[in-house]
Amino acid sequence: MSALDVTNHREIDSLLGWANSKVLQPLYIPKASAEHRTFDESEFASHIIKRLREGREIYMIRSSNMIVGSLSIAANPPEATWKKEPTGWLGLVVGKEKHRNQGIGSFALRFAETRAEQLRLSSLEVGVFEFNKNAIAFFMKNGFRVIGRVEEATCWENAFCAAIHLVKKLPFVDR
Repeated sequence: MSALDVTNHREIDSLLGWANSKVLQPLYIPKASAEHRTFDESEFASHIIKRLREGREIYMIRSSNMIVGSLSIAANPPEATWKKEPTGWLGLVVGKEKHRNQGIGSFALRFAETRAEQLRLSSLEVGVFEFNKNAIAFFMKNGFRVIGRVEEATCWENAFCAAIHLVKKLPFVDR
């Protein structure tokens, strides 16, 4: 796991490839219509740089030196609905299909929990589109619980779908 290097074209190309994937894009990028959106490299790089300037941390997940996914965490961003305590908003994508169900997501989640502790956050929140049953099951298996839903968060298969928000209270003390 390493922090995103925006000057590394291989890292940006990996993120861009997943964002443009017809399989992955609907799972984590909100859409206003059923049309597939294609991001160009310049537009996407600008978006990433903006997110970093807003304080979001982005990490590349590696397995045997191959980029297989990404993790992002932001402290108390506007999209977080859990406002009772300092909360990190989590983004997690294992972009390489052959690396799913191999423990990489669990490894990344443990990294996020450690980073959240360093940032003095009390909980982690994630939004998952309701049709992404595998992701919902993954987060619930790892201690997250459903705290709400945002209706019509994305368009999938010509219908609007909700985002399910899940939160995990972290066990750290001395806040």
